[in-house]
Amino acid sequence: MLSKIFGSGWRVIATLNTIVVFIFTIFGTVLIYRGVSVSGGIDRNFVFFHGKCGKAKSVNTWLHLLLNACSTGVLASSNFFMQVLSSPTRSEIDKAHGANRALKIGVQSLRNVFWTSKIKFVYWILFFVSSFPLHLFFNSAIFATENLGTDWHLTISSEAFVNGAQYFGSGAALWPPRGETDWEGYGLPRNVSEYFDPSSNASKKIEAASQYARSWKKLKTRDCIWQYVYCNPRVTFANVVMVVESQNKTSVESQNKTSILEDGEGWNRTTLFKPFNSTTDKSFWDMHVPANESNSLWFAADCKTSVSSDQRPIGKCSQTCGRAVGFWKNESMSTRLGSLPSDYTFEFSPYASSYMADEAATNLTLKYCLVDELSQKCKVAISNQLLIIVVASIAVKGVLCLAVLFTLPKEQPLVVLGDAIQSFIRSPDQSTIGRCLMDRDLEEDMGAGCAFAMTAAPTRQSWLSAIDRQTWARSYGMLSMDIILLAGGFIAANLRTPLAGQSLLQSMSNGILSISPASAVNFIDCVLRANLPQLLLSITYFIYNNIYTHLCAEKEWNSYGGGFRPLRVSQPKGQQRTAYRLQLPYRYSVPLIIVSIFTHWLVSNAFYIFVAEGDYYEWSQQIDEPEQRRKGVSETGLSIDAYVGIGYSTLTILILFITMIVLPIIPTLVGQRKVKTAMPLAGASSVVISAACHVPVLEENSGTHPGSGVQKSLRLKSRLVEDDGDSAYEMINLRGSTDDLEPLISINNAGAGNVTEEVSHGARSEEVPILEAQDYLREVARNPVRWGAVKVPPSWAGPSAELSDRSIAVGHLSFGTELHNVQEPVAGQWYA
Repeated sequence: MLSKIFGSGWRVIATLNTIVVFIFTIFGTVLIYRGVSVSGGIDRNFVFFHGKCGKAKSVNTWLHLLLNACSTGVLASSNFFMQVLSSPTRSEIDKAHGANRALKIGVQSLRNVFWTSKIKFVYWILFFVSSFPLHLFFNSAIFATENLGTDWHLTISSEAFVNGAQYFGSGAALWPPRGETDWEGYGLPRNVSEYFDPSSNASKKIEAASQYARSWKKLKTRDCIWQYVYCNPRVTFANVVMVVESQNKTSVESQNKTSILEDGEGWNRTTLFKPFNSTTDKSFWDMHVPANESNSLWFAADCKTSVSSDQRPIGKCSQTCGRAVGFWKNESMSTRLGSLPSDYTFEFSPYASSYMADEAATNLTLKYCLVDELSQKCKVAISNQLLIIVVASIAVKGVLCLAVLFTLPKEQPLVVLGDAIQSFIRSPDQSTIGRCLMDRDLEEDMGAGCAFAMTAAPTRQSWLSAIDRQTWARSYGMLSMDIILLAGGFIAANLRTPLAGQSLLQSMSNGILSISPASAVNFIDCVLRANLPQLLLSITYFIYNNIYTHLCAEKEWNSYGGGFRPLRVSQPKGQQRTAYRLQLPYRYSVPLIIVSIFTHWLVSNAFYIFVAEGDYYEWSQQIDEPEQRRKGVSETGLSIDAYVGIGYSTLTILILFITMIVLPIIPTLVGQRKVKTAMPLAGASSVVISAACHVPVLEENSGTHPGSGVQKSLRLKSRLVEDDGDSAYEMINLRGSTDDLEPLISINNAGAGNVTEEVSHGARSEEVPILEAQDYLREVARNPVRWGAVKVPPSWAGPSAELSDRSIAVGHLSFGTELHNVQEPVAGQWYA
């Protein structure tokens, strides 16, 4: 059915690939039109989701999995056509053999490209170049924004504060926030009188914390200091009440009558401070904070956490409440959650000895925190510019697909192994006569060479031996380079942002390489740098896939040494079967595609661009024209405070590193299996294939009687051909196939044109023409064939004269039908 609609062989899959590519092109074009219409310009971003950040992250993750699948599909289609274009025609093979060069059959080979026609070379280059935008831009065409807040309110208090105990003014520390340089790190500047005005924002925030904090989320010490002591943006939590152990302890009796100390309601000014030197100060504080009453509030202030975009390394903290929570003393400590202590005691002020009676009172021990949860809004958007580049690239591939299908030279390329075997059987290559035991090693060492007799090898080699040294060096050299780069990347990433607290997915807890305002130019610059590893991975996958293609090509080649099998060709005739796929069976190609999708997804989370909204990243003071820069960002459709950066995940880099170590091991283990037959290893070499296809034309007429091998095969009913579990692709009706099949009859000589032979069939007889050599070989290729030691006619010119002992019989190895009485080669026997 498919062959009637799309043609035969590889053209079926090629046509389906073309349809898929154009579906992607049409869908992408519609998306571009929609995006430009809604956003208002090509250089703007189309925001199609604006909601809860958790939902936005989920949407972004699934869309990126879909993007990776689409990208893999388009690139797989492109690779399919590139392999077709690199497949040589028979005339190109003859030209290469004449120059003592071998081409590759059934596998992707750059060597082949330089021996093909100019038009095929141009198409191949265009397919190759048009893949670059997909590697560099496709994965970042869709992106999510993070909303990174900076403003929060800090309250340090006793546990009694959140239970409704009394409090006074700015707190028992009598330390109103200061804006002066000498006192920075204790909150944003605020007039101390605001703390005693019930209508002021300062008083209202303290009152709200006292009333509602008991219903807020409780954080353990480690989580609290990671969120608020260090330089983390406000993403899920905003205002915080840090509950610490207070100064005043009360003695109570436990159930077993033991006297213990229980945390009191707060701090007492009389026991906490030395006498004031100034009567003015004493009068002021006596008015607002009674000297002998307990105060459950220690300190309160408005805080801001941010990072300056021009600071290096990125992540150096600007924490306006840093000293109030002990950050001034702990700047060198790791900010990774896993490395933080479970207990935390911090020094509120380093100058306590000058004004406090109890110096130890400023060493506060954090018990837990109560935090006000946020419900931030995030966006998922499409970059119209990147999508246009991607869709244009896919459209170019679609046009190239059509060009390959309709404008290639009329001579058919030998795309699959069966095409080459059929061609060499029907028209033997004179340059490989007498070299029936030529294998990959001999071809690699000697080239086309001359004819010679050889003895059959006694041992069978492994699959791996079929891959030439250059392919091994290129493949494992590339894989080794990837492993070395990932090892270096992991070491550098782990030194800067250790594994503890890292996320496998894109997250603000991961490391940051660079950051800049999210203008269109900066966005594309970050995309290019972040996606360079995607390009490297695609080249690696292309080479890795080629290893399996070589192994499967050798397996198919070797299968002809174990029994009679129909050839798998692009345009089947007779008992041949069609080749929808090129070389890799689906049990190999599907897992490889899954591996490709998985590794590309890992890379997209190991190195990625991120877009952050909110003023967590401060505008650089070095920008000469900040308004123009803000305008450049706002014109992209994002907030004016949006930044774009390159992030990385140390954890994902480690997983990718382990994956890249495992991948090279798999084909090595698979290839350790021995080949099943004594066929010489071809290594997809056209010279080796050609040398095995010199089929003798039998002279006697034996074997044409009813029930003989070939005649019997020509009388078979419809049957389904199977190959190692792969379903065949068409039913073959041999009984009624008069156009494509004639009985395979031996001839007396190559010139017998009208010779006939009478064949009896029960009570009747029929005259069957004896075929000429060319027709004979054509029918051999159309019937099931096997490789091995074949029967040769008496007139067959063997090269026994080349041996010093002319009495040694020299046999011949080639493909043959059942009439050729194909046998296993005998170890030690001479063949040519």
